[in-house]
Amino acid sequence: MRHWIVSAPFDLGFVLGPAMAATAAVLLIPALQSPQLPLWGWIVVTLSVDVAHTWTTLYVTYLDPEAYGRRKSLFLCVPLACLAAGALAYAVGTSFAVKVYTYAAVWHFVRQQYGFMRFYKRVRREREALDAWIDGAAVYAATLYPVFYWHCEPARSTAAWFATRGFFNLPETWLPAGRCLYASALILFVLRQGFLLVRGRDVNWGKAGVIVTTAAAWYTGMVALNSTFAFLIAIGITHGIPYYALVWLYGHRKWSGDPSWRRLLFAKSLAGVLLFLSIAWIISYVEMGVLSALTGSHTGAYFELTREFPISAGSSAVLLPVLFMFQTTHYVLDAYIWRLNAANPNLEGLIFRE
Repeated sequence: MRHWIVSAPFDLGFVLGPAMAATAAVLLIPALQSPQLPLWGWIVVTLSVDVAHTWTTLYVTYLDPEAYGRRKSLFLCVPLACLAAGALAYAVGTSFAVKVYTYAAVWHFVRQQYGFMRFYKRVRREREALDAWIDGAAVYAATLYPVFYWHCEPARSTAAWFATRGFFNLPETWLPAGRCLYASALILFVLRQGFLLVRGRDVNWGKAGVIVTTAAAWYTGMVALNSTFAFLIAIGITHGIPYYALVWLYGHRKWSGDPSWRRLLFAKSLAGVLLFLSIAWIISYVEMGVLSALTGSHTGAYFELTREFPISAGSSAVLLPVLFMFQTTHYVLDAYIWRLNAANPNLEGLIFRE
């Protein structure tokens, strides 16, 4: 019986493996537990994975002629709506805009883990209502409890997620109740898998892998360690690398026989993978350069040019909503383009090809 979206090497290497590797790395290498984010860490994790992966959405939306033709209205309206929302949020105040952006990002991160869990349920064609409830509760507990913990512990290194004021504060006395719900959801999931084994039924190891690795990475990065660097590695790698893999899989299976430039972009070769990644890296480098000129952060990655040529306050009023638009467009479109429904008629055949 099939267990994997593609195969054990592919899934373990690029879907489940990144979370395992990131968790092990931050636990075993003390240098990665630094409260400060070194410049090389920002380049490798934030720029090359966390930011750059969002730009690969272009490959399956605006640069996919079939998808763009089919959902043109969605693809054109979402950026405009996000730009308007960003402009309105910044008009209210920078602190308010940061909070809006932070919660949008958090929900996007949470929903991606839920989406991969659903993909593995599709692999095994699971349809039992009880399992759907237990699995969903486990994924949401694995992701939302660490976020809840940060709300109740304002001294945590919350600057890792956009800004120290990115979250509202909640009473620390609420933590025991949240911890109880968290533990209950995960224990219930484990007991359910044990029950299935006792009854002689096969455990969905891919689904279990998503839930276990998500719980390990999020708890390690947000609760066990109070480190900006550890958080970005544990959460950013867990989120970004599987997304890269999913977009590449989509493109490879759709265009491997296509005579256009897309065949080169998704070729199963080192040159093809580097081309696939480098386009997203270059765009994200430019995007973050603009942010560096606005904020004066990470100027070393730009050879101090962004410090020498800062962007004026007037220009920032325009550029900040634009940067807001780029990222939130990725968040919103992701809620639609990976759904296994009639709106994406070719998706199931591409992702779950035997």
